[in-house]
Amino acid sequence: MAKSKLIPFRRKRQVVAPDELGGFMDGGLAILDGEGTLVHVTPSKVAASLRYFLARVQLHDSGGLPSRLALTSALAGEGVTYITRSLAAVLAYDTVSTVAVVDLNWRRPKAEAAEEEPGLADVIESDVSLDDIILPTTNPRLSLVPAGAVAVARRPALAAGAALPAALDELEKRFDHLLFDLPPVLATSEAMNLSQFADSYALVVRQGATSEAQVEAALEEMQGGEVLGVILNRYDSSIPRRIRRLVGT
Repeated sequence: MAKSKLIPFRRKRQVVAPDELGGFMDGGLAILDGEGTLVHVTPSKVAASLRYFLARVQLHDSGGLPSRLALTSALAGEGVTYITRSLAAVLAYDTVSTVAVVDLNWRRPKAEAAEEEPGLADVIESDVSLDDIILPTTNPRLSLVPAGAVAVARRPALAAGAALPAALDELEKRFDHLLFDLPPVLATSEAMNLSQFADSYALVVRQGATSEAQVEAALEEMQGGEVLGVILNRYDSSIPRRIRRLVGT
């Protein structure tokens, strides 16, 4: 009689949907657009780190988180958009504050035949209202403001004109906090020009991707602004979590 081969039973991992504000049971967060389509996910570990960051800001800064915070990096690809959206998700979920993620990374215009998604650039340069571009999410306290498309040659004029600060002033009237997603400092001068519209800024640094010299160079370029802190993205340490908490890392 042939022996039967035992096949181990693997239970499928259950996918748990977030609550109505985008929160998961493990502390992670999701951003879903007004139609319920997933836009962004913040794992619980990242959310916990950003909650710690916000707690330290509240503890050491009597004014708390500024109404306008810019996030940038030294180089491209360090995760500024990811951190900006994650920070906004945490802030909108954990508090009663209303938050808007304002994308100031202008896209290049597509071919004339392609349909462009309207953004802040269209409010500045065309007859488009803010109501037409603000994207709500399933969390009523969180909204997204896309950048829109601008030719490279037009970008310095946009930052120097009166229309952009007027649009940002109007957004500030509607939201408690504006989080600006800025281009990298060492790749373009736009970050320095756009950071003037923020109360302070935070520098996102991806572990293993940016040298200490590049971080120092970026901070030097941004020395005219008030730095709130440096956020280390994709941080991985061999030090046990219990010890890291004791030393504050």
